[in-house]
Amino acid sequence: MNGQKILGRPMAVDWSLPKNVYEKMHKPDSNANQRPSAETQPVKRDSYGIHSEPNPSENVPEEEDDDEEEPMDEDDDEDDEDEDPSVKTKESSRDVREHRTLFVRNVPFDATEDELSRVFSSDGQRRVNSCRLVIDRVSRHPRGSAFIQFAEKSDADECLNLPFTLHGQELQVDLALGRNEVVQAKEIRDQKKQDKLKSDQRNLSLANYGVILKLADLDNNENDLRKRQNLEDVKKQKLKNPLHFISSTRLTLHNLPTNIDDEKLRQVVIQTLTDNNVPKKDIQLTECRIMKKNKEGKKSLG
Repeated sequence: MNGQKILGRPMAVDWSLPKNVYEKMHKPDSNANQRPSAETQPVKRDSYGIHSEPNPSENVPEEEDDDEEEPMDEDDDEDDEDEDPSVKTKESSRDVREHRTLFVRNVPFDATEDELSRVFSSDGQRRVNSCRLVIDRVSRHPRGSAFIQFAEKSDADECLNLPFTLHGQELQVDLALGRNEVVQAKEIRDQKKQDKLKSDQRNLSLANYGVILKLADLDNNENDLRKRQNLEDVKKQKLKNPLHFISSTRLTLHNLPTNIDDEKLRQVVIQTLTDNNVPKKDIQLTECRIMKKNKEGKKSLG
């Protein structure tokens, strides 16, 4: 649900934090002025072809600092904006250039690196150099993705064509991208978002579909023309409200006989479609309902 829109506003879903952790994160650091800046500290380069943030403790082995130096993946847009551009590298690591590293999505949050490594190594049949879960820097919880580095390119290529599941979830496997490729992919993704915003999200292009307002097309029936024109005026007035949209899967029928019920209308619709050479197997009516004057009333509005 993260990122989905409700009434035009995107939702933001994240892990909840304990109160003491939240207060610690927002507590002013008295030693902030004493710490050297990121520009003066040496920057480490991990095996995934990116520069990680400098680690305050130089004596901690890299294996024990996986959470502090998490690799960047294609979906890490928010982290990219927070990182200092001076600590990024445009050059991909050797394993990424050789296509020996895979990026895995939809990883269960309770999965461990050992479990993921066993799945991709097929219990030792393929040699996995390293397996690394992507950890959120704020919540310290897994983000549902990981990097798998193989010793041989052939093993990585084989895994790209195989289905993998872990804890009942199907894993999504892709080649890991270098920094330049990630930047290009982000630009393409942003462009697609802009194009989508410019597209017709309210289906207004369907507003004039099937509209007949010529008297000659109505057998010179002026009464019918007036009814259709009134319906068009009501529709245009409603569509002035940006919250109103045109459904691409629902139709409204007017001028129906008052003695017709839901079942009769359904039969008429199906018969009309079959008369126009629409196969019955392709006809899927999920709802067919006559509007009534009130919930308890039986008289149709037509």
